[in-house]
Amino acid sequence: MRYAARFLCSLPVLALLTYCASGSADPAPERFSGYLQYDVYDKLQPAVAPSGHEFLRWRDPELGPKYYDAIILEPVTVYPATSATPELENITAFLTAELRKRLAAENLLIDTPSPRTVRLNVALTAVDVSNSPQRASAVIPSALGLGGTGGKPVQLDLYFETKIKDSRTGRFLGSSVRKISSVQAQQGPDLASFAPELSLLADDARDALRGLATPP
Repeated sequence: MRYAARFLCSLPVLALLTYCASGSADPAPERFSGYLQYDVYDKLQPAVAPSGHEFLRWRDPELGPKYYDAIILEPVTVYPATSATPELENITAFLTAELRKRLAAENLLIDTPSPRTVRLNVALTAVDVSNSPQRASAVIPSALGLGGTGGKPVQLDLYFETKIKDSRTGRFLGSSVRKISSVQAQQGPDLASFAPELSLLADDARDALRGLATPP
């Protein structure tokens, strides 16, 4: 059974970056997308975001203002890249803009690697349509091609994996796995229906990283 299926069956489904988490989740390699290193998946633990939503997270104790005070934000991507579609690229572009706006307001963003800078990468790694979870590469093309659903609303869940690394050494400093959900009348992910949850995800990321900020 795929990781996504086990993950959804064993955990509560919440709203955005409504990230489900379970201390008993099996960290076997086949249960993750591969976007993160598998030894990092092994470290993921249940956590609660500032908004109150649950997710899976690992954070190195050195990820804090004592060692880091700035972030290089890379554009949010679809993983694997071959799964990218115009609809998904709209979603990732929107999330990139939301993250950039919030992190810039906290005086966190810079463009050049430095000894006190982390690199933040976020990827959309899987889609679950009508509670039939599959890897993004398998479900996205067929889902977008089906269009309407005969008037019946369907639930779509988007999964995002995040990694934070030292911008110069590449050392892993943090990671997370989160899910956002929307009920809509089509199977293809619609930006308008996901926008509020994507904005909330960006709020949570800002609040989690706010401690790295230096005074303006």
